[in-house]
Amino acid sequence: DTQLVRRGFSGCLRDISLKMTDSPSEEWKLLDWKKATKKVEVYESWEGCPLQTVKGVHFLGDGYLELDRGVFSGGHDFDISMDFRTDHLSALLLFIYSTQTEDCVLVELEAGLLSFILASGGHTTELRMWVGLSYCDGDWKQLSLAKRGSLIFAAVDEWAEEIRAVGGAARLSVDSPLYLGGVPTELSHSVLNVQSHKHGLGGCIQGLTVRSDERTPSVSGSINLLVAYRRSVRVNLDGCPTSESRFNCRGNDSVLVYTGRRTQATDNSLQPFT
Repeated sequence: DTQLVRRGFSGCLRDISLKMTDSPSEEWKLLDWKKATKKVEVYESWEGCPLQTVKGVHFLGDGYLELDRGVFSGGHDFDISMDFRTDHLSALLLFIYSTQTEDCVLVELEAGLLSFILASGGHTTELRMWVGLSYCDGDWKQLSLAKRGSLIFAAVDEWAEEIRAVGGAARLSVDSPLYLGGVPTELSHSVLNVQSHKHGLGGCIQGLTVRSDERTPSVSGSINLLVAYRRSVRVNLDGCPTSESRFNCRGNDSVLVYTGRRTQATDNSLQPFT
């Protein structure tokens, strides 16, 4: 009657030992990772795992977190908020769509701009606003999104803007999984193909909160990502590194770590990288 949990482990494993013999005495052998015959969507050993973490989900870049269907289903009025941190200029933060219509929501950052695309009722509205370059300094930022009838609102910390939706107060109806930090490479959608750069988030997300008038009562609910996720690729659910980036908006370039004549050097403040 045993049932397998068909959900991949999202985190870190090390020091796995296998008992090779039981008699006359136990003999244990440490698992050699280099002898793996197959490897699918796992980290390289050199990427490591943080020993000290803070609350949150760590996105290693070029991946995504897929949440259960029904976590968010749209509505005439809704709110979505989360805290994020990154030290890269470009990142896809959130995407959800309808499998029956063209309705969707796409949120991403690109070179100092926040793009909030909302398609509903056969019309597409794009709220693009300048949020400065401070969001990619590695510190936590709060993202807030809202729809109130025909009014669309977005904010990143103190930067905020609102516009009227094209086509008026149409109801948003979405039924796909909710994607955070990126999308699967095989996922094809007109909005993604035309308007998204598809940069996976390199950073962290915490405190996802969703409110929709589709739910009764219409109250904000905090989403436990450890429970709600159904698939993760290059995401560490164990937590976020405690150290915060010292390099503002460095993009995908290299960072000089040491210069000198010594043949050995130790640096205790290196950042995670991919």
